[in-house]
This record gives sequence, C-alpha cells and structure tokens, in this order.
Amino acid sequence: MSTPTTRPLPNALAPNQALVLHPRDNVATALHLLAARQTVALQGEGLASTVVLRDTIGLCHKFALHDCAG
Repeated sequence: MSTPTTRPLPNALAPNQALVLHPRDNVATALHLLAARQTVALQGEGLASTVVLRDTIGLCHKFALHDCAG
C-alpha cells in the first residue's frame, strides 16, 4: 500500500514508474518492480505527483493511492 498523500513531482525521479488510467481512479499500476518506502512518480493525463509506498509492488500490480475504508 502507499501513503494516503501525494506530493508534487520532483525533477529527480525517474518517469514512467506507475500509471493512473483515469484522473478519478484510486489505484495506479506499477510499470516496474517498485520497492517498499520508494517514492514513485505517478503518470497519467493531467497528473504530476508522487506517492511513497508502504510495501513492495510487483510489475503490473495495482496499488491504492489513498487509504481505503474497510
């Protein structure tokens, strides 16, 4: 899982780490193996932000961008 907040995209991050298919989605898809505690650049239409992961995310796996109730 990721932290519940996103941050502006720093210039030093590698692009194309995770893809958000729709601006209202609460999930992103990992485009690479992503490590726990890694700051990940989110890519999508009109989107330029980051999220810090709580867990390792496998290639092509989805992860939540915000905490989910439940």
